[in-house]
Amino acid sequence: MPFQSKAQSRLMHAAAANPAVAARTGVKPAVASEFVAAGQVLARAGAGGLKLLGHQASQRWAEDLRQSFRHTMLYQLAFWEWIGAVLAFAFLIGSVLMLPVSCGARRKKWGPAPTPAEVGIDSLLRQQRKAP
Repeated sequence: MPFQSKAQSRLMHAAAANPAVAARTGVKPAVASEFVAAGQVLARAGAGGLKLLGHQASQRWAEDLRQSFRHTMLYQLAFWEWIGAVLAFAFLIGSVLMLPVSCGARRKKWGPAPTPAEVGIDSLLRQQRKAP
């Protein structure tokens, strides 16, 4: 169970560390230790939801599995694979957002592209075709 306030956090840490404080405040040391352990789990929750699930559901096997998997090459590979996937996705989204206006929209705005005769290079094109 997470701490509700900083005062509760300080109280639980003090009660877990000192039995005299626990007796004076009426908090059982075992309860205080459980709160402190749960607070540490939530503080490190960025390591994965499996860790949080394992402690809250009292399923120690899930935490053991995560810890045994954490320092393997497969864990490192999976981490960098996810980082690469996110970067590739960001690159593709950025590329799509930076694309120029489509030809259809440009044609509607400025009209159709001019023909070679309109530009004046029609005679140059004929000369290039005739020259062997």
